[in-house]
Amino acid sequence: NNVTVNNTGSENIVYMLTGSASDGYFKLYSSKKQAVCLNDLTLTNPNGAAVNNQSGKRTFVIVEGTNTLSDGSSASYSSNSDEDCKAVFFSEGQLIFSGSGSLTVNATNQKSKSGIVSDDYVRFMDAPTVAVNAGSNAGHGIRGKEYVQISSGTLAVSTSANMKKGIGSDDYVLVEGGNTSITVTGGVAYDNDDAEYKGSAGIKADNYFAMTAGSVTIKNTGTGGKGISAGSYDYDSSKHKVADSYISGGSLSITTSGSESNDVSSKGIKIGYKQGSGKSYTYAGNLIISGGLVIVNCSRSESIEAKGDMTFNGGATYAVSSADDAINCQGEMNVTGGYIYAYSTQNDAMDSNGNMKLSGGYVLAVTTKGAPEVALDANTEGGYKLYINSGATVVAY
Repeated sequence: NNVTVNNTGSENIVYMLTGSASDGYFKLYSSKKQAVCLNDLTLTNPNGAAVNNQSGKRTFVIVEGTNTLSDGSSASYSSNSDEDCKAVFFSEGQLIFSGSGSLTVNATNQKSKSGIVSDDYVRFMDAPTVAVNAGSNAGHGIRGKEYVQISSGTLAVSTSANMKKGIGSDDYVLVEGGNTSITVTGGVAYDNDDAEYKGSAGIKADNYFAMTAGSVTIKNTGTGGKGISAGSYDYDSSKHKVADSYISGGSLSITTSGSESNDVSSKGIKIGYKQGSGKSYTYAGNLIISGGLVIVNCSRSESIEAKGDMTFNGGATYAVSSADDAINCQGEMNVTGGYIYAYSTQNDAMDSNGNMKLSGGYVLAVTTKGAPEVALDANTEGGYKLYINSGATVVAY
C-alpha cells in the first residue's frame, strides 16, 4: 500500500488511484506535469501525507466518485531532510482540481499539518465537491503559497486549531465562482517564529483578496478571529506595498463572534496593515466594493475595516456591529454608487479618519449608542470633512 513513483521518462502520465487502504500512501517524483485521478479512493496514512507530490510541475487532480484522504492523529510526517511535507494532500507544484466527484480530506495530526497545501498555487475549477476538515491539533484547511483561486465547484472547509486559517496564501486569494463555506473555531495563540500573538481567519491573503462571482459564507467564533484578512506588512519586504482588495460580484456573508485577546482583535473584514509606534504609523490597504452582495455581522468587533482608503461604487453592503464601528477606514471613504447599510449599537455607523465623500448611491447609517458616537464620522479633529454631494441619498440616525 506504500506506493512511490519516480517518473524519469519524457511522457506525461495519468495516475489512477482507486480502492481502499488504512495504512498507505501515494508519493510521486516527476519532472513532467501529470494528472492524478481519484476514483472511489479511501486512503489513510497514519504516519503522514496520504498523497505526497514532490513534483514541481502542474498536477491536474481529477475527482471522480467518492474519495477520502486522511492522516493519523499521531502522524510524525517524517521525510527526507530536503523534502517538504506539509499536508494530508501535499504538492511542490501547482494543484488544479476538477471533476464531478467528491473529495474529503481529514487532517488530525499533532504536527500542525494542513489539509491541502501547494508550495505553488491551488485552483478549484469545473465542479468537484471538496471538503477539508482540519482538527484542533492540525494546521490550515487549504493553502496555496503563490495563490488560491476558486473558479467553480463546492468547497467546504473547517478548522479548529488556534491561529489557523481556512484558506490562506502568501499572495492573493481570488473567488470567481463556485460555492464556498468556511467554519473557523480556533482562537489566539503565540507564534514563536514571528514572536507575536496571532488569531484565526476564514480567508487570509498576505497581498489581496478579490471576489468577482460565486458564493462565500464564513463563520468564525474564535477569539481574535477574522472572517477575511488581507494585506500584510510583510508581503513586500522592501516597499511594503499591497494591491487593492476588491469585490465586484458574487455573494459574501461573514459572521464573527469572538472577542479580543492578547491585543488581537476580531474583525469581519480587515484589509491592510498599521505599522509603527508612538505617533508615527504607516498605513496601507485599500478596499473597493463595486458589485455583489456583502453581508457582515460582528457581535464583538468592527464589521468592515480598511487601513487605507475605502470606495463604494456599486453592489449592496450590509455591515452590522454590536461592539464597534460598522464600517471604518484609516484613509478616505468615498461612496459614488451602490447601497450601504451600516448599523452599530456601540460606536459610529461609518467612520473615516480622512475625508468622507458621499457623491452617489444610497446610504443608511444608524447608531443607537448616542453621543459622542454618530452615524457619519469624518476626522474633523484632523482637519478633514464630511461631504454630501449632489447625487447621494443619505439617511443618518
